[in-house]
Amino acid sequence: MKRILSIITIILAFFSCNLGRETKGANGYQIKAKVSNCTAKTVLLDELSTQGFNTLDTAVIDEKGNFTFTGNTKEPLFCALRFDANLPSEKRIFIVLDSNTSFKLEADYNALEKYKIKGSKDCEQIQALLAINSVMEEKLKVLDAEFASYDANNIPDSVAKNIRAKYDVIVKEQEASIDKFITENDGFANYFAGLFMMQAPPIPMLKKIDTKGMKKYANSKYAITLHDFVLSKQSTSIGVEAPDLNLEDVNGQKIALSSLRGQYVMIDFWASWCGPCRRENPNNVALYNKYHSKGFEIYGVSLDDNKDKWVNAIAADKLTWKHVSDLGGWSSSAAKIYNVSSIPQTFLLDKEGKIIAIGLRGEQLTQKLEELFGK
Repeated sequence: MKRILSIITIILAFFSCNLGRETKGANGYQIKAKVSNCTAKTVLLDELSTQGFNTLDTAVIDEKGNFTFTGNTKEPLFCALRFDANLPSEKRIFIVLDSNTSFKLEADYNALEKYKIKGSKDCEQIQALLAINSVMEEKLKVLDAEFASYDANNIPDSVAKNIRAKYDVIVKEQEASIDKFITENDGFANYFAGLFMMQAPPIPMLKKIDTKGMKKYANSKYAITLHDFVLSKQSTSIGVEAPDLNLEDVNGQKIALSSLRGQYVMIDFWASWCGPCRRENPNNVALYNKYHSKGFEIYGVSLDDNKDKWVNAIAADKLTWKHVSDLGGWSSSAAKIYNVSSIPQTFLLDKEGKIIAIGLRGEQLTQKLEELFGK
């Protein structure tokens, strides 16, 4: 979740090294590797968490391309081998670091997409998941190019809706592929899918991962994180009264969410730096202009930490609804209350302030508002 998705989706086609791994037994691990055609002098072993990467160890790559990592881990960890701290982030290999397994990964640094991995079912499943995202990334590149060919401030409604519809299809295809993977597997890699693969993973999918894996991986930090997230969603689930918010707008005046009762309100979590959010804005503008006079309001909650960028994005995208933020970025108090770990994310409230839909965007949002207000 969070910002990790953008890192992983960039990385999908970029793998390197000729790697073999052996274990020291239940209490230790040993990674032995030989890098083919690699100019990097060092390699970092990074642990992956929902907060980002944390470097566990660093090794020197010798003149023949060999390096070794040894250590201990009490539980399986999602990790990445990163070649030289100064190299681009896409020079990573994702692995599961587990003292009880051994595996081999073979690839040429100059032909990264042709890597092969054997001996670790967990790592093979990570590879399969990354392949799913690779397909999505290629489709998104085409769609981004189409979007970039238009002036984002004056894109026709019909074009915006068409691009939005295409984006929805791509996301749904990815979700369907990942859901199929989760249904067919009950391994540790499911947590990789739930925590790092999707910007807004469907709650039923996360519940499936939690149900299948909580007993087996009860002590895993990843399992606990996902389990707590699923439980926390109960306070902001459909049918409950939305927790109140009271944040400052661009002029420093507080606007309470509860002050908008009597209207259908969409809480829109977004940020100026969020590409998918900005691509969503033309559709939101069209819907707001169409239904605002009929009782539709948007309460935009920005996860920006820079006021100027926030204000400039509002102006550039012509967003004329209510906007608030505590400029806390991912530490936003509102995001914590609503358990938002990826954006864009929306919550649609009825006139009494109860949540009636979550995560509606694009055509789904259009259809819901047509249902409420008519065409």
